[in-house]
Amino acid sequence: MQRYYAIFEALVRDGGDNIKTKMFKCQLQGEGTLPYLQVTNPTTLSPTGVPWLQFPQIRVGKTLTYSFQLQNKGIVPATTIMDVKGGGTPWCLLSHQQGIIETPLTPGQTVSIKAKGKETFLVTFVPLQGGPYDKEIKLDIQHNPYARLGVRVTGEGYWEEVECVGLPGNREDTLWYEDSGPGVPHVATFTLKNNLKDKHWRFAWPMISDFTITPATGHLHAGASKIITATFHPTQPIQILDQEIHLSLYNIEFPRGIEMPSNWDSPIHDLAMIALVGNSASGKDPKETKDGKAEAKAAGKPNPKVKNTSSITGTKERPLTTPPPLGLKDGPIEPLHEIINGSNKAFRLKLHAIVDTARYECNCKGIQFKTTMMYQTRVYSFTVKNLSSTVLPLRWQVLMSDMSLPKDEIYFVHSAPKVKPNKIERIIVNFCPNEVEDCTRLLICDIDFLQPGYTHINIPLSGSVQRPWCHFKLPLSDYITGLRRHAALIGPNGHAGPLDLETRVIEFESLGVNVQNIKYFNALNPTNTRYKFEWEPVPNPTQEWREDEPNHSAILGYLSNPFRYT
Repeated sequence: MQRYYAIFEALVRDGGDNIKTKMFKCQLQGEGTLPYLQVTNPTTLSPTGVPWLQFPQIRVGKTLTYSFQLQNKGIVPATTIMDVKGGGTPWCLLSHQQGIIETPLTPGQTVSIKAKGKETFLVTFVPLQGGPYDKEIKLDIQHNPYARLGVRVTGEGYWEEVECVGLPGNREDTLWYEDSGPGVPHVATFTLKNNLKDKHWRFAWPMISDFTITPATGHLHAGASKIITATFHPTQPIQILDQEIHLSLYNIEFPRGIEMPSNWDSPIHDLAMIALVGNSASGKDPKETKDGKAEAKAAGKPNPKVKNTSSITGTKERPLTTPPPLGLKDGPIEPLHEIINGSNKAFRLKLHAIVDTARYECNCKGIQFKTTMMYQTRVYSFTVKNLSSTVLPLRWQVLMSDMSLPKDEIYFVHSAPKVKPNKIERIIVNFCPNEVEDCTRLLICDIDFLQPGYTHINIPLSGSVQRPWCHFKLPLSDYITGLRRHAALIGPNGHAGPLDLETRVIEFESLGVNVQNIKYFNALNPTNTRYKFEWEPVPNPTQEWREDEPNHSAILGYLSNPFRYT
């Protein structure tokens, strides 16, 4: 790490006595450097000052991926050896992200980063069991013994005895329904899974207004799964934002010496079980409830195992005092089983659903485009505001005045497919005529679940078309609109200043001087008449510019005209 100096001399054989031709001499100077890397993301630091990836609690069997970035701020390429302190672990997976490509990395693998370059690496947290996880990723830089880099990775896994798998959108703990309007049922299916291999469960879903969950009550055998169907059938606007619902659970055992019964379930709710487990889950004392005496009598102090065929409590010494839950006697016969005392629990699940009628605000009553040359484009924009609490879907269509489809498309609509609640979306309409014709159209937007008093968006479109004598097909250029032209340059009118934004531009790029550069463009005669044309420079150009064909007969069709700049 120091500066170095040297003299470089080159002698030319038979170079003569001229000092300028017989020898080349210069001074060389250099400074030593080391490869250097820096973790630019995450910016959060651990208590020891190391960049920190903090994963939240994740259920066993799920995964979550975070990223960190390495940047080479030095002037030489740097190579790092990635390793996990204390040895590789199956719960912490590394990969190298390059665009959309992800390459898995094994501990001890090297990665090179060019000078001033930046690379992204992914860390996937895969909890294998419940409990905290803590590791550090070491980044050793080759040829730099002074650099010590690392990224700390922490997380926590948790494990559920009973879980819901395959919830809509692969969400962790939310039964999510997409925004909709009233009167349309929405069905969601998922799996209720028993992760225990030695315990059976009895479950009961609560009764929820506008929802039907089937099966509503049932048995979940050890290691078994059951498909649950939850149907949402709203009749009026409603908002349910992450409302908690509790699945009531009890451990049960089946009598020994008999064949294992079928995996029973019923579409009828067990209201007594829901009430008892719900009070237990919320920490309420049965005596504190409205029907304290009845619930206390129902709860009692049962033995650890209580035989029961169709109710949630009872004793061996005396007959059942709690009647069977309402309606269960009308459903499938429930197999004999014993309830484990004190095993009641509630699995919490969030419910999200928003239903509303569509309401919007659009002040555009009609669009009248100015006279437009064929093959040119005019643009008009307007806004649509969503006044409802659900997303507003937009389905635009251009129709004739008699609601039939047009033969030629001359209007093009650019719009997002939906507008978020209380947001504004800008709609862009392009008028692109290719022929002189009647341009009267209707712009229609079909909107579902409109509130009474609102109609579908219906905007009249009109415009006039003018046929040019000649049309030049040139590539688009932002030389003028992008303010790349110097304002002091002289324009076609002989004066300095900005050009008309409608001016068409042909751009040249020349690698060197005295090099011929050729640009081709097409000239189109859109009329049914032959005519002659002649190029006229305005003002007189410099000698570097010339047209290859100063006089030519144009006919209906395309003509290629080479225009050269040397």
